[in-house]
Amino acid sequence: LLNPMDISGMYSYMERQFKKEPHITMHIECYHYETHVHHDHDHHGHGHTHTQTVKVTTYRAQKEFIYKTWRDISGNFVLDTSKALKNEEKAYVTLDLSYEINLANDGTTEDFEREREQFKRENTRDAHQSYHDDFLLYDFT
Repeated sequence: LLNPMDISGMYSYMERQFKKEPHITMHIECYHYETHVHHDHDHHGHGHTHTQTVKVTTYRAQKEFIYKTWRDISGNFVLDTSKALKNEEKAYVTLDLSYEINLANDGTTEDFEREREQFKRENTRDAHQSYHDDFLLYDFT
């Protein structure tokens, strides 16, 4: 068992999870490709040329999206013990937890999209860039 606890411990644990503030972080990586040419000779003395294209990362940046308020809309946590695995002395329940973070309204979505595009523009430092954002609850276990 990874986190053995009694029922009151489970409810306390879930209450802490519901109070965690979500974090939205934008990440960018700038890069280009280089072609490396290798010359070698086989055991007969014949020359061979090999080329290899490699990705070269030249810049990385990240920025947290700042918002004014947040709220958890998960609803009440109710522990269903009807499917508990039982032995003579104890019942065991497995919690399979996941979460989803959504932007609350059109205004917040527009702010996020505007800030994302500005972040991309300000951090264009090479021929190519990759971007992703993380919507996280830190220490979610």
